[in-house]
Amino acid sequence: MIIDPSPADDRFAQYFTEKLWDWIPQVYKAEDGASSNPNPGVLRALIESIGEQAASSRRSIDRLWEDQFIAWCDDWAIPYIGALVKTRLISALNRRGQRVDVAKTIFYRRRAGTPLVLETLIRDIAGWEGVMVESFRRMVRARHGLDPRPLPLRGRLTDTQPGGWADLRRPVGVELLDTPWDELSHLFDPRTLRGRDGRYDIARLNFHLYRQRAFMVRGVDPYALDDSRFTFDPTGRDVHLFQPNSRPVPWTPAKEHEIAGPMRCRLLGDAEYLLSQSIIEGLTATEAQREALERILDLRLRGETRLTTRLQVIFEETGEDVTTLLDQILQAALTDASGKLHLYPAALAVERDRDVVERWVVEAGNLAEWDTCLPQPFDTTVAVFIDSELGRLYLRTPVPDEEVLTRYHYGLLGELGAGTYDREAFVQLSTTGTSWSDGGAAAAADPTAINTFFDSRTYFSTDTGWAGISGAVVQAGNYERPYLELRPSVGSTFTLDSLDASATLDYDGVWLGTDGGGTGIGELRIGSDFTRITIRHCTLDPGGVRADGTLIPRLRLVVAGNVDLLEIESSIVGEITVDAGAGGLVERLVLRDTIVAAPSVGVPAIELGLGTVEMERVTVLGGVRVNRLFASEALIAGELTVTDNQHGCFRFSAAPPDSLHPPPYESHFLELPAQYFVSQRFGDAGFAQLSDLAPEAIRRGAENRSEIGAWSALIGPIRRDGLQAKVREFQPVGRLPQFINET
Repeated sequence: MIIDPSPADDRFAQYFTEKLWDWIPQVYKAEDGASSNPNPGVLRALIESIGEQAASSRRSIDRLWEDQFIAWCDDWAIPYIGALVKTRLISALNRRGQRVDVAKTIFYRRRAGTPLVLETLIRDIAGWEGVMVESFRRMVRARHGLDPRPLPLRGRLTDTQPGGWADLRRPVGVELLDTPWDELSHLFDPRTLRGRDGRYDIARLNFHLYRQRAFMVRGVDPYALDDSRFTFDPTGRDVHLFQPNSRPVPWTPAKEHEIAGPMRCRLLGDAEYLLSQSIIEGLTATEAQREALERILDLRLRGETRLTTRLQVIFEETGEDVTTLLDQILQAALTDASGKLHLYPAALAVERDRDVVERWVVEAGNLAEWDTCLPQPFDTTVAVFIDSELGRLYLRTPVPDEEVLTRYHYGLLGELGAGTYDREAFVQLSTTGTSWSDGGAAAAADPTAINTFFDSRTYFSTDTGWAGISGAVVQAGNYERPYLELRPSVGSTFTLDSLDASATLDYDGVWLGTDGGGTGIGELRIGSDFTRITIRHCTLDPGGVRADGTLIPRLRLVVAGNVDLLEIESSIVGEITVDAGAGGLVERLVLRDTIVAAPSVGVPAIELGLGTVEMERVTVLGGVRVNRLFASEALIAGELTVTDNQHGCFRFSAAPPDSLHPPPYESHFLELPAQYFVSQRFGDAGFAQLSDLAPEAIRRGAENRSEIGAWSALIGPIRRDGLQAKVREFQPVGRLPQFINET
């Protein structure tokens, strides 16, 4: 349950209680408090109850003014305001979309049928990014005299004329095939939409939906493979970097760099240079240098290498020196159409000793094989190469003891695991406890206080455990994602020990990893008794493979003590198990909006002896072996074995056939192969996200007709239904909308 961080402090209940109590005759008040009264305090309790109701009525009266405005009204008032403008309401489960729909109904009606409205609906109703393409504009056809001259409309990358044949000498355009920015023309295809088939017809409107979100993380320590080779991810994984949404207001047709989604290397390296007369006059150059530069006036050059090569040739012929002007030209001549101008340093940046590396010395490159894929010889103006599709970084000239930091965006469908999103409702303020910043060795945490990481850097601890815990909190600051690697000086186990059995412990917003003690697995071990342990908005690294092929050890949670309540909410964790030999017991395990990932679906991800397990909106990429289970909207990809089948329930959930489960209700038992997920690899933006290949029973199997699993609370199918309804309402007559999930 999310508690309001700022409840009303109007003290109306206290005021009305005392007001009513003052009206009660003194004789009854004295009798109510008398020691001889067999039920003392009953009258006072009644007055307090009436006072609370009076306070509620007073607040309702105070809100009557706000309830007249759609921006501030309570949810119950939305249908009444919608009725005033005859709005066709979408599902009440999509509260944000319903409110925006009512607020902008008149705007939609005045501009119905235009691309402006159709694209605006994607963001307003579904809350996603998207682009609408009229497919008839992408079809092969013969041009006629009423068409505008095709030359200004040719493709920027492929040089293809509208409606004409592809220029096979420009293969770079193939990367954009079937995307919203496709520059090629297609044959008529009236088939039903299925993958890439059925997209191009005169009546089709293609809505390309980008559902994954981009989260910015600042001040990250990249993982160093050596002095020159780094990964943006602090654990050494390959991750596809994302670009944030930067679409301008008022509305204009979307450009590729403006939509939040995976960043392409080609787009990051898209640098087009154009020297105009005003730019030349603004340079600190001699007259002879200006005359030399006028030889390439208004000539478009793609890439820093072509520009610098052309400048060197020109200045060698004239005998002038271009070195002093090169940085000025690279900075001033970059055109607005260049993707690099908009992506660096806005979407990602590299810092060397706290100074951002300048744009003109950064180049996109294929770092799949690191330096063997870079151009030879190196362009002397390039200092940093970035592969945005693998999340890799190459420094051409490393400096000893240099501090390298990065800023970038990663992608994920929603706010699960440790991440840079708003956690204000959960971050606790304290002037005591240990605080960490600037990375490096993490000092020991205070076992009885609130301990906070104030940035997103990488930390490590060589302690073998943490003792004397009682009411401790380890948290990240709001919008921060620190990575803490546990490196026990002995073995691979980090042990949590309580002061006594009434102790509590909270982890919030922290990414925990391990070095595995030289093995492929490490343990976060609960070594003694706790009343409650809460893990919220955290990541316990489920392991993987680094960019150099070495293993990232996985961190599993092992309970060796007696824990009354173990809560895991909005998190991504590895295996959860108990050490029965040491007397480990979890009396109650509660999982909400969480992904539990084992190394493979054939390995138990949750394995407990006795105790009760409660799951709400959980995806388990592995098996589950427990004693008693209460599951709702749970998606279990591995073997499910529940010992006590007479108690518990398995409602609106899914598991493989032949599972041993408690009494089911509206659940499904079917094979769950890997292709039902966009990805099962932690680090991918589509991690544990259902793919379009998943059956309808899973994609709409929740109690509210949303999907089953950890992303159920995002109500993706419900938002899509609302979008489809509104598109049908405001689309041009005779058009056929179809929706394509790009992410």
